[in-house]
Amino acid sequence: MPLLTRFLLFSAFLWLLTSLGLETLEKAALAGLTSFSWGSRVTTLHGIVFGWITQTIFGVAWWMFPPASRQNARPRGALVWICAAALNSGLVLRFVFEPSELPMRALLLVLSAALQSAAFLLFFAAIFPRIKAR
Repeated sequence: MPLLTRFLLFSAFLWLLTSLGLETLEKAALAGLTSFSWGSRVTTLHGIVFGWITQTIFGVAWWMFPPASRQNARPRGALVWICAAALNSGLVLRFVFEPSELPMRALLLVLSAALQSAAFLLFFAAIFPRIKAR
């Protein structure tokens, strides 16, 4: 299994654990068991969908689809590394700033969405040669 695939799958599991952990703490706070209040169920759902499911799909797709050519595989892998960095950076920004009340919150959430959108475009650019007809 390529290092890039392992990184994406490991990141995916970290997002799953983080999202489920925060959701569990939120439910415990609602039940009066803790004083922790995350207050952003949308963010935890976002972490599950984009952090866990999407990165798992990206990692498995990169692993399973054969490269169009051996010499072209390395530059495309760099695109997926950048994709992974953009997706995870966007998710971190969302997790940190969505529940906050900072004045720059809206701008940082737009940056988060832009990073995640760029990640999808980068992955498409990297994987497209592997799926197009020869």
